[in-house]
Amino acid sequence: MCESDAYIKVDGKEELLAKEIVTLMPKGDGYILIDLSGNKYELNDVVIDHINFVAHKIFFKKIKR
Repeated sequence: MCESDAYIKVDGKEELLAKEIVTLMPKGDGYILIDLSGNKYELNDVVIDHINFVAHKIFFKKIKR
């Protein structure tokens, strides 16, 4: 399967946000993530930092306002 885990970078550390993400949709200043079980996660004031397709990891970082 092709699920990915979502992380956010905080103070140089990676914190797990959600596991087994199957859908990622842009929403205003953030994203909506949906996991394999159908749970929805809304992230605001973030951008994608990078994606590691081999490791199945999505990394986000906060937008400074």
